[in-house]
Amino acid sequence: MKKYLPLIILIISGCVGMKTYKGVIVQYSDVSKNSDGTYSIEVLGHTDLNETDMVELVELKGKELCKSSDIYVKKYKMGTYGSHSQFGSVYPPKINATIYCSVNNA
Repeated sequence: MKKYLPLIILIISGCVGMKTYKGVIVQYSDVSKNSDGTYSIEVLGHTDLNETDMVELVELKGKELCKSSDIYVKKYKMGTYGSHSQFGSVYPPKINATIYCSVNNA
């Protein structure tokens, strides 16, 4: 069992930040709180997800972080991630967003 412990730890730590959304796995690859009280969130999506889905994932994480449904997506930038050898010609979407925890502060 001891020889498999590092493998088990690697598998468990690799799953941190992963979530199932609409039947596909997505990953919150970077979530941080900024000095102005906003949060920066980066989500790595799946090729089946569109821009609306990605913004909704940001909103869901924002509601979780703010412990409130009173959030505002200040700005976001869509992109893709991965390489041709990983995914072929269709790259999965990625979103970088900044959110406020209160619409009143936006």
